[in-house]
Amino acid sequence: MPPTGAPLSLLPPSAALHALTVARRDANVSLEYITSLQSSIQVLEAQIAALALEREGLGAQLSLAQARYAPIGRLPSELLATIFGFAVGTGRASRETLSRVIRVCRHWRRVSLATSFLWTTVLVDADCNWDSIRLHLRMSKGLPLDVLIHFDDFPRSIPRDAIGEALLDAMELLQPIITRTRTFRLYVLTEALAYSALLKVHRMPAPILERLTVRVAEERSDLADIPPLFRPFAGSTPRLSSLSLQSIRFGGALPVTDSLRSFSLGGYSVNEGVPMYLLLSVFRDCRKLESVRLESMADVRERPPNSGSILLPKLSQLVLASCGTNRAQYLLRILILPRLERLELDNLGEITQVLRDFDIKAEHLPLRHIRVEACLFNELRLMHLFMKWSGIETIELIECEDVSDNLLRGLSEPPGAEKWILPQLKYVSLEGCSNIHDTELVRFVSSRVQGRDSHSEVLPSRLQSVDVAKLSLSKVTLAWLANRVTVGFRSS
Repeated sequence: MPPTGAPLSLLPPSAALHALTVARRDANVSLEYITSLQSSIQVLEAQIAALALEREGLGAQLSLAQARYAPIGRLPSELLATIFGFAVGTGRASRETLSRVIRVCRHWRRVSLATSFLWTTVLVDADCNWDSIRLHLRMSKGLPLDVLIHFDDFPRSIPRDAIGEALLDAMELLQPIITRTRTFRLYVLTEALAYSALLKVHRMPAPILERLTVRVAEERSDLADIPPLFRPFAGSTPRLSSLSLQSIRFGGALPVTDSLRSFSLGGYSVNEGVPMYLLLSVFRDCRKLESVRLESMADVRERPPNSGSILLPKLSQLVLASCGTNRAQYLLRILILPRLERLELDNLGEITQVLRDFDIKAEHLPLRHIRVEACLFNELRLMHLFMKWSGIETIELIECEDVSDNLLRGLSEPPGAEKWILPQLKYVSLEGCSNIHDTELVRFVSSRVQGRDSHSEVLPSRLQSVDVAKLSLSKVTLAWLANRVTVGFRSS
């Protein structure tokens, strides 16, 4: 028995164990002794809890120390903010990405809140929160803004009136920041909604606006009357360099300036479209254009009368897709394009006459890339153009029924002292050209890869890639091709 009044917790471990052993053999224990044991256990439990709490605190400090010692934790705030900028970006996913970044830790949240350019993307859509938009406007601190309005994917159960009211509320909120808007993209369901939104900024200049995109999802017009000479932003967009319009009409004028570099029109195959005189006025007024894209436009009913040529000295890319054979032929005839490097003719029907008219100026063009998709043409006429385009590096012939083995023979090693056709050719796409067969394809690739040329003074560039999607080729041929070039199976 332990001495009276001496709790077990105060005894050495060996003495306490001896006392417990004696207690098991002695049945005549006192109530005081039992109370002493309970008290000792409670003291030990309190000590264990204190040690566990201390261990938890030390573990948290260790985790924090390890996180700060890690390379990502030692990055300067300026570099970390730059990394956040690449991660957040300016697209539609920027809002969710930024929301995740600020929830990682207090340090990241502090850096994010102090970095103004992370908040320059203002996204307004069906899931938008007005307080979040106000936060972006406040945290951006006067920097140029990228405004994205996505009102084209609302559930069909929502009434159009409700969508219109929400859009007008959004435009009311955005009115004060139009003067510092760098990019303005408006995606809506109908043309009426587009006009409702643009009328809110009709008289507000946008001095630093560089990119303007208006896209209407439903191509068929729901407006009977178009505001005459309608120009959003009071027509004051001196720095506008990119304009993209889809399925929205602007009456007798398009919102362009002489600073325009990129111009895109589409979605006018059902409504009244864009008259030819408007297109020509854009080309005459915008001599700094570098890229033009016309797609999904109804063809002109009659071929326009011949007019004076239009010089576009900086245009390097021209895309004519589903815009009508007459329109394409007329534009290629009157446009003078001394720096044209990329030409795309997609879904234009019969283009033999287009190629014949284009042949006159072909020799003087610095073309590097040509794409023809779903068009009909005379194969010899196309080959005649290839003979003039010595700088071509990429040709894409997609779903062209008129492409046959004859074209590959012409592009293979020439006999005698003849010159190579397309000596700079590196990338070829023959997707869906069903009249191409294994033998001539192998011969073409072999001559371009091995560079056998005992007659020509200039050796051709080595072929690097061939796209053979939708071709009926044997496994042996595919394996042979894969050992010599990069083989693609779908169009880029």
